[in-house]
Amino acid sequence: MIKYNMYSLTSDSIDEIVSRIADYMEKLGEKSADISRVRLTVEELLIRISEHTDSGIRVRIGFGKSFRRHVLNISFTGEPYDPTDTDDDEWSSRILKNIGMSPAWIYHGKTNRVSLLLKERSKMSSLTGIIIALIASVILGACGRFIPEEIKTDIAELLLDPASSAFLGLLKTFAGFMIAFTVCSGILGMGSTDSLRKTGKRVILRYIIMAFFFSISTTLLALPFFDPDMTVSSSFSASHLKQISEMIFDILPKDPITPFMSGNSMQIIVIATLIGIVLLSLGERSHRVSAAVDEGTAVIQRATGAVCMLIPFFVFTELTSMIWRGESSLLLSLWKPLCIGIALMIIYSTIFLLVASRNTKRSPAELIRIVLPSFMIGLTTASSVATLSTSMEICEKKLGINKAFLNFAYPIGNVTCKYSTLSFVCIMCVSLASVYDVGITIPWIIMAVFMSTLLVFAVAPLPGTVMTIYTILIAQLGIPEEGILIAVTFDLLVDYIGAGFNAVFLMLGMTSIAKKG
Repeated sequence: MIKYNMYSLTSDSIDEIVSRIADYMEKLGEKSADISRVRLTVEELLIRISEHTDSGIRVRIGFGKSFRRHVLNISFTGEPYDPTDTDDDEWSSRILKNIGMSPAWIYHGKTNRVSLLLKERSKMSSLTGIIIALIASVILGACGRFIPEEIKTDIAELLLDPASSAFLGLLKTFAGFMIAFTVCSGILGMGSTDSLRKTGKRVILRYIIMAFFFSISTTLLALPFFDPDMTVSSSFSASHLKQISEMIFDILPKDPITPFMSGNSMQIIVIATLIGIVLLSLGERSHRVSAAVDEGTAVIQRATGAVCMLIPFFVFTELTSMIWRGESSLLLSLWKPLCIGIALMIIYSTIFLLVASRNTKRSPAELIRIVLPSFMIGLTTASSVATLSTSMEICEKKLGINKAFLNFAYPIGNVTCKYSTLSFVCIMCVSLASVYDVGITIPWIIMAVFMSTLLVFAVAPLPGTVMTIYTILIAQLGIPEEGILIAVTFDLLVDYIGAGFNAVFLMLGMTSIAKKG
């Protein structure tokens, strides 16, 4: 239930409002960094309202629980005025809004209302749920030796396997729509085609180029360590050219329905990109459709997040079946991709340190001390969003990056530039191909690199989205669905490591982007 209070907007009342909101968030168990971020956001909104409207305007402040979500509402009467509107940072505001980190404004019945979703600390994190599922499945799997084979077969066929297939079906149902809405919303967030051509194009192109660098180099460096079945690709032939040609033309959709029915993510990305560019070029004439895309993005991402809450149940059913089939030893193969991934992260971060050292005229040791706080936040929270405020402060105050440019480029990079995550995804694709004896051809490598890069780049940093990526990739690369459990377990091991290195790569990379700006 939301409780409302009326305030006459003055400097004293603004202090009182933000203090009460901070107290409320502390009761929810929110982190101090999130509380500070919300305090600053609310204070800025109230100051903008005060400066734009008459002195002492009455505002209605409410916070509480609505439809199982904790929300904060600010409403005031008068002419339409959107205090959240920032023309120079529209894309980052749009993306952060879609992941629940930015306020949303509506005007109805001569009343302006700004709403902000507050994130209550979960009573049980997704990590805890997965660990419990792993323990439970190991226990049940070990008990399988005392259960007759006929009973185990019946349980697997009537309960475990159908439950696992149902979950994967749900995930695939929303995966295509999530990618389509997220890509389209990201393009619309550029604000105008001029922004897309100028600053946005330069920043995004660099992010994309760096992402391809990580995926290509990681895939090629990982291949020799897994002894993959490459007999069919020992030499380049006309058949490979034909396969590559077919792969390129297969990117183009033949109709608007089949890509979503078949889960062809590349065609979905093409459709979403074209729609986003067309809507962007129409400007104000498409504002209603653009608003619908924004809301659709939020709805689909919430729905996908709800499906991903079932991941522990999927892990339990799949791992129990694997143990009963005597295939649990496959999980022991995870030590190799884990070691290779960590080694590559150290190599990549060393390269970034040397480049940033040249750009900033600082020693690598000094840069390590500067970026270490953000690395530790990512390492302990497994959240790129949690590192946002600390990383931006470091970039501005310690790395000397222009604030106006930083406000535009960093939030976008924080959402899209998951270089460490991308590297681990590429390593896992090669590892799974080796485990299940999938023939690795030149077209297979091209497809793996291209799809991994675009999928990791496109999806928002929400819980469970990496599993969405693996679900799509495994289907497209000819890897059995059983590999999804191995991929999920691997992601559990590297999630925290990846978030820490993602923050380091982005902060150090900003020195090169800003230098060329």
